[in-house]
This record gives sequence, structure tokens and C-alpha cells, in this order.
Amino acid sequence: MKRLLGVMTDFMDRPGRLVVLFAAMSVAFVAIDVVYITMTTEAGVLEALISPPSYDAFVRTAVLALAAVAALVGELVLTRYRRTARELEAEQVRLRTLYEKNPSAIVTLDRDFVVSYANDKVAQVTGMPLGDIVGHKCYRAIIGLEEPCDGCLVQQVLETGQPHSRIKHEVTVTGRQNWLSQVWYPLLDPDGVVESVVEIASDVSALKLDPLTSLPNRILLRDRLDVALASARRHGLMLAVLFIDIDGFKQVNDTLGHAAGDALLTGFAERLRGVVRQDETLARISGDEFVVLLPAVESEEDVARLADRIKQNLRTPFVISGSEVPLTVSVGGCVYRGGDASAECLIECADAEMYEAKRGGGDGFVFGGLVG
Repeated sequence: MKRLLGVMTDFMDRPGRLVVLFAAMSVAFVAIDVVYITMTTEAGVLEALISPPSYDAFVRTAVLALAAVAALVGELVLTRYRRTARELEAEQVRLRTLYEKNPSAIVTLDRDFVVSYANDKVAQVTGMPLGDIVGHKCYRAIIGLEEPCDGCLVQQVLETGQPHSRIKHEVTVTGRQNWLSQVWYPLLDPDGVVESVVEIASDVSALKLDPLTSLPNRILLRDRLDVALASARRHGLMLAVLFIDIDGFKQVNDTLGHAAGDALLTGFAERLRGVVRQDETLARISGDEFVVLLPAVESEEDVARLADRIKQNLRTPFVISGSEVPLTVSVGGCVYRGGDASAECLIECADAEMYEAKRGGGDGFVFGGLVG
């Protein structure tokens, strides 16, 4: 039965087949009518075909005319349908190619955060088979959380209908670490309601770190600070930012050369790594400017103690190109305790306090109080 339906569908899908069908049906109708006339009257076959009774001639003419009109109209409708179907199929092929051959990882999430689609790149990025991702909640299947992370941007897209983006360090349940540039777009139903969300994630590992010191750069610092702020707002925590500038760094470059300056920055970064805890973020944002993010502090004394550890760690001079280079820093600190303060606001606040320390002669720490 399916084969017969397939043959009929294939027959009807070809141009002109509807006209042929109506023509065949018209011939069959006339043949039946001729047989009927010869059986009910004394007319012969030729007479019944050429000169049927007037009432029968009218019916025959009407039927044939309607069949011709139906065939033409039907063929026009089918022609338009075929053209639309071909265009739709071509568009589907383009979309499949866009999704499946895209160098970025693409997933589609429904309103319950369940992954309804994932392309092959997702398996490469996560190190997981697609069967372990599609049909499961994204945060549980990919990163092993029991609920969406703080400041979940998928939730914001679902609630606002506005696209969002960010750069994120992500560790999957398989231990795969990725630095991803993620963009989320809403997909709307016919009523304009957000039905699902498409996420496009691109590997930006080459952009994640400062090339000289291998520390997080400004972009990743902002990302981590945004995440820390979202967590602080949600849990009612305080966080802090330290802005660090090397005193007299230009003189080192001028007297020993830029290669020596780069060596000094590298050594300085290594020393700072020994002071900063694992849950804190140390970043180089430009030149000789460094920032430390403390995602959770109990008091202003926590910030002051870290600044003092940094200053104590620099008491031993650096040895650059065979010469001892004593080093001091100016440090500015700022603490967030709630409210709508942005990441940029915190960095600017700490930067301003660092310049206060610099104006005081350097080798000092100025705490700017609380923001929020």
C-alpha cells in the first residue's frame, strides 16, 4: 500500500500530470456515457458519441468544461506548491549546512533548559557524545550542576526576549576546559513569545590570556567580575578589587631596555601568583597594570591584608640582566557591598585609589571604601 501511495505521489508531483489525469477521467466519463446511451436508446455508438440527446449533451459539455477548468486550476496550484516546496527544501538544506558544518558549537534549548538540538561541534567542544547532551538539561549534562548558574543568561533571554553574549571559562563534566565566546538568541513562536533559545559558542582560547605573562586579560577579568557580581548580589556577599601599578616602571624600560622590562613583568606576575589564592583572579590589563579580584571578602581588613602580602612579597629585588632591580607598587582597593554597581565601576574606583597612592609617593595602599 505504501509503495502504491509512493508511486501515485511521484506521478502527481510531476508537472502536467494533473491535466493528464483529468483528461483520462473525461475520456472515461464520455465512454461510460456512450455505453449508457446505446444501452438505453436505439442509437449506435457513433451517434451516441457525436449526437447524444440534448439533455445528455448539456451534461457532458458541462462536465468536460468543469474538468478542464479544474485541471488548469489544479495544475496552477500544484505548480506553485512544487515551487514553494523546492524553495523550502533548499532553505532547509542551507540551514542544515549552516548548523551542521558551522565551526562553532550550536545548541537549541527549550524553556526548561533541555537541549533539543546540538551539532557535531558540541561533541568536540565538550568531549561528550551527543546522546548524553540532547534531551537533557544543559547545565546538568554539560557542566554537572543541579541548577542554572548564577546570572544565567539563557534565563535572561527567555525572560526578556533580548540576545545576550559573554566570554566564559567552562569546565565540562568530562574535565574538558574551554574558553568560549557565547551568544544566545531567542526563537519566537507565531505570537511573538520566546519559544526556545539558540546558543552559538566559539572557541576563543587564543584571546583568553595575556601573551606575555599568561595571566587573564582585561576581557576575561570583566567576565569573571560579572560572574562574581551576580553571585554577590544573589547571596548577599561582598567582593573586592585591587588595582596594582608598578612604581617607576618606565625608568626600567628606559635604562635596561624593553626586553628587560618584559622580563620584569614576567617575574612580577610570577610573584603575584604566589600571593593570590586559587579562588581569586589575577589579571594583567595593560602595561604594568594588574588587577586582583577577590570574589568574597568578610571585611575591609581582608583587602588590606592582601595588599600588605603583595608589598611584603616585593621586598626582595628582582635580578634582570644581571642587575638587581628593587621594585615597589602603588595599590588601590575598592569593595562592593551590594546594589547596582557595574564591573567597570569597581575597576575605575580601584584605579582612582591607586592613583591616590601614586600621588602620595608610591609604595603604598589606598583603600577607597565601599561601592554599592
